[in-house]
Amino acid sequence: MMTNNTDNIFNGLYAQSYNAFYDKKDYSGECGIIENFLNKYATSKTHDILDAGCGTGNHSIILTKRGYNMVGVDKSQTMINNAKNFASELNFDIDFVQSDLRNLQLGKKFNACISMFAVLSYMISDTDVNNYLKSIRQHLLPGSLFIFDFWYGPGVINISPSMRVKLIEQNGSEIYRLANPIINQNDHTCKIKFVVIQVKNTQVQDSQIEVHNCRYFFEDELKSFFHKNKFELKSLHGFPNVSTEPTKNTWNALGIAIAI
Repeated sequence: MMTNNTDNIFNGLYAQSYNAFYDKKDYSGECGIIENFLNKYATSKTHDILDAGCGTGNHSIILTKRGYNMVGVDKSQTMINNAKNFASELNFDIDFVQSDLRNLQLGKKFNACISMFAVLSYMISDTDVNNYLKSIRQHLLPGSLFIFDFWYGPGVINISPSMRVKLIEQNGSEIYRLANPIINQNDHTCKIKFVVIQVKNTQVQDSQIEVHNCRYFFEDELKSFFHKNKFELKSLHGFPNVSTEPTKNTWNALGIAIAI
């Protein structure tokens, strides 16, 4: 049966196939970028990192291998379950917690936070953004780094999203993912309808619709949001090529902020 749920995203067939959909994503390289910025800007040795929006735990697991103490948080229980299973297979003891980042209460503080794969862009309203940043700030010690990526407004407007189709093979089945984006420049958002279809021996086994609402941001508004929530927005970079500043040809940008 095909389902359509705009609130309960990263679930079902989409979540089950998530790692396969993104198997070409360079998580190791991204963790190298994270470590480079920690070494560049951190005022003291970083030990404890909050992974805000950890998904299936790929960044947390790699950084754990590199000696960091990680706590991963995600709103989707399915993604958290996948992360726990992934860590267990590798005999890693990582604390993965299901929670909405906008009202996170872990009862501990960290000396760094990462929020990767455009988690910020899933904060649609100004209230969402402020609650997300406030919550993260409450979990950081002064001087801690916050490293995040997001949809960069000038790039999104210039490049403009288009329909995409991806096919993977998983457990003897073909999984098709169709992404149909509709941009709204009035409120700086993009609604993406994902249609996921599982086919085996020419028969449809399962199918699902997920609608993801994402927001793109501009530098001036980011500075305002971060200042309001006791961060200094230190720098913006192209992503994954962080050696350049973001331009109108940059879809994803990386931000570095410091808790003040």
